[in-house]
Amino acid sequence: MSYPQFVKIRDKKVKIKTDFNTALRCFKVINDNTIGDYERALAVVYIMYGYIPDNDLINDYLEMAQKFLQCGESIDEQETKEADMDFNYDRKYINASFMSDYHIDLTKYPDMHFWQFCELITGLTDKCILSRVRQIRTCDPNDYPEKDRHEIYKAKEALALPVNYTKEEQAKIDEFEALFGEIGGE
Repeated sequence: MSYPQFVKIRDKKVKIKTDFNTALRCFKVINDNTIGDYERALAVVYIMYGYIPDNDLINDYLEMAQKFLQCGESIDEQETKEADMDFNYDRKYINASFMSDYHIDLTKYPDMHFWQFCELITGLTDKCILSRVRQIRTCDPNDYPEKDRHEIYKAKEALALPVNYTKEEQAKIDEFEALFGEIGGE
């Protein structure tokens, strides 16, 4: 199968970085809420193309980078369900699963195309660690006998994805928690 190496921006063929490590760097920036939206957009464009285009082209470059990172699908085509995996947070599970299912050491294939990487994740068996972790994250403890629920809740908590708050949300949380410090300090 041939994977895209270029994107089309205003009828011009533009080279885009296609390896999975570049994509994972983008997702790390996208999920970093300590960076402002504009800076985040510029960082993604720079990571994906290696340069910042003229201001009148930035939105077009960003749009095509987003489409590439969604494996060619629009946001509407993607399922809108709660995340059960994070490429960067789950890196150790991804690496172990690729080794167990495909006998692929990802460190030896740093140029693997991101779309191929995603296809391989989709094809992982139920027996690999990543699939088991994702299953625990999405399971409903009420589907299990009552005697097992406590262990299911503990496993879900231990394997939960980190929550990324915006600067504003974190400020409100900090303000709320500070109230408890004041109450406890009196």
